[in-house]
Amino acid sequence: MNFAFIPAWCGSQTIPFKNIKIICGEPLIYWPLLALTKSKSIDQIYVATDCAEIKDVVADFNFDKVRIFDRCDVNASNKASTESVMLEFLENKKFSGDDLFVLVQVTNPFTSSNDFDNAINTIKSSNKLDSILSCVETKRFFWTKNGEPINYDYNSRPRRQDFEGILMENGAFYINTVANIKKYKNRLSGNIHPYVMPEYSADDADEIDDWLIAYQGDEVVGARQWTGGITDVPAMGSDGSENSINYLHAGSTPQFKLLKEGRLIDLVGDIPAWSNNEVFMLSELKSATVLPETFSVNNAYPNPFNPTTTLKFSLPIEMDVSITIYNLNGQELVTLQNGYM
Repeated sequence: MNFAFIPAWCGSQTIPFKNIKIICGEPLIYWPLLALTKSKSIDQIYVATDCAEIKDVVADFNFDKVRIFDRCDVNASNKASTESVMLEFLENKKFSGDDLFVLVQVTNPFTSSNDFDNAINTIKSSNKLDSILSCVETKRFFWTKNGEPINYDYNSRPRRQDFEGILMENGAFYINTVANIKKYKNRLSGNIHPYVMPEYSADDADEIDDWLIAYQGDEVVGARQWTGGITDVPAMGSDGSENSINYLHAGSTPQFKLLKEGRLIDLVGDIPAWSNNEVFMLSELKSATVLPETFSVNNAYPNPFNPTTTLKFSLPIEMDVSITIYNLNGQELVTLQNGYM
């Protein structure tokens, strides 16, 4: 069996309730759960939390592979290690020692189902590998605080295209057997294999930022944090392998979107066709104005029994709008909107 394990709690010190903040129209935790659900290699998914709000949000997804594990209070604090939660889980569940434990981080929404499938296939097809970690290849030069170069000789500065670079953990996922985790009390052990992901996957959602994201259809092919100025956005192309079949091909045109305050905004402009190893300057991209064609009201999300909920509605024209909340007895509680919009 191959099962995924996602630790999630409400007490983030950087962003409260970070794991259920809305990103691209869905709670952050939705995206890794969706990728895992689509994965052909993952049999079960466990979300380890003590948070009622996270439990309700996850339950609303109705993903058939997903189960909730109630982590204890001791392991639901900012002092508890991820390994302590993993070991608590394994002490309470019965798995074979050969089963694969896939530790997944909520804060990396760029991990795809192909990443999970390819990594699991890699470790299963080799009798020499014990565990896997996801990482990115970076060709940046690193220094210590004492002014010592770490990964290059500044007297013989290499050109970027000649620089081998270095691998860096991106924190997206780790894979090991149940037996190894119990024995070494660590997510990694033995002969460790790095699974290389695109460089943009090194950035996670621990801070609120704006992002420029490149797409080929529904596939994310590049992303970069945007600070309001000139920004380079990598756009990955297909190398002919099955792993990159959905990436850009010569002559195809990428689409760009801006992720701002959790909302995904389509961008339009004079975007040239993609070609391999080329650099293109886009002088201007503007947000696309897309008006709804009909009146609509979406279901409240998450369900109204949570402390907060979101109600979305669409208007094809400007008009007077009144939005009033009633309880189950038909009593009026509050008017949210009453005026022209």
